[in-house]
Amino acid sequence: MLLLRDNRVVTTDRLVTALWRNNPPATAGKMVHKAMARLRALLAGSSASRAELELVTGKGGYTLHVDPARLDCTRFFTLIGRSRQAYLAGSPVTATRALTAALSVSRGPVLEDLAESGMSWPELRALEHRRQTVLEDLFGIALSCGSHRDIVADLVSLTELQVPHERMTGQCMVALYRCGRQLDALAVYRRTRLALLQRLGHEPGQDLRDLYLRILNQDTSLDWNPDNSPVPACTAW
Repeated sequence: MLLLRDNRVVTTDRLVTALWRNNPPATAGKMVHKAMARLRALLAGSSASRAELELVTGKGGYTLHVDPARLDCTRFFTLIGRSRQAYLAGSPVTATRALTAALSVSRGPVLEDLAESGMSWPELRALEHRRQTVLEDLFGIALSCGSHRDIVADLVSLTELQVPHERMTGQCMVALYRCGRQLDALAVYRRTRLALLQRLGHEPGQDLRDLYLRILNQDTSLDWNPDNSPVPACTAW
């Protein structure tokens, strides 16, 4: 938690909530204080840590001072920023490389060991959501460049693994349609719709429903045209 909120005060109350959610013990505040004392002693015993990390006790909480450049989160967001600059400068290849590098920083689910132990922090959910949008942005750039054949297999696999985000479902449908697989594109929509109804209790959004009808009617505006390729909606930017 201190590293997720580096160089900012994390209140004792926030730490208690993060560790015990809605059922903290009566001595939770004291337990956090003791844990911080042990952490400070641990840092003091490492020459490398003394130069790079400093735990400061302040009014109402604690701050871990650290060079942001050493954190995976900082590198992740820096690479996302580079991808945006590259794409707007007309270099989708460079933008794709930056987003691919950003994904490689995460190396799987964010703080997977904490998630497996039952921790469900807003910070973790936000980072996992951003990682998902980076993946979708990669597919969006590929579609805007006419590389639908290069990504269609990955999209099909990802949409089969779990209830996909609707944006990724739409990307999969477009890629399949552009590859001449109209029936498969329609089947992806129907499978996603059924999963959303069964697990979440709602229909797909209007954009996805409209896309289904456009594919059903073989709307020529869905075909890739190098002279009229839309800029992808890169939500991670």
